[in-house]
Amino acid sequence: MPRQIAQIVLFCFQKRRREMPLVVVTRGPEITDERIKPLLDHLRQIVAEELTVPGTDGELNANEIEVRVQETRSLDQNVPHIAITIWANEYPKRLANLDERRRRIAQRVRDLIPDVDGNLWILLQPGSFEEWKAKTSSN
Repeated sequence: MPRQIAQIVLFCFQKRRREMPLVVVTRGPEITDERIKPLLDHLRQIVAEELTVPGTDGELNANEIEVRVQETRSLDQNVPHIAITIWANEYPKRLANLDERRRRIAQRVRDLIPDVDGNLWILLQPGSFEEWKAKTSSN
């Protein structure tokens, strides 16, 4: 019986993690680490709160949001100071009011960094996610 419980817990963990949204924040050279830190301190929580779909696999918490930061490059064109792209799995309830969710996320971002030009894309599509841990000598 304990093995079955462990398998169920592992299945639930894998299933929840598979739904992990990915957020990419692209910043221009004028946006220093210090200037972007207030946004990064809150972004995972904002995305989790605004994109969650309670009672489904799309229910999120901040620990399930992966955030990556990258810099613009010399060949990039027509980019603002900060561009945020969120990739998340598509759920009917998330899609039904996507514009409203986007507006709320954008407003919360503007509240954190009001003196920065930016934009936000939320891209919903089917996806699959898996993570693994590095093997160590104790594994």
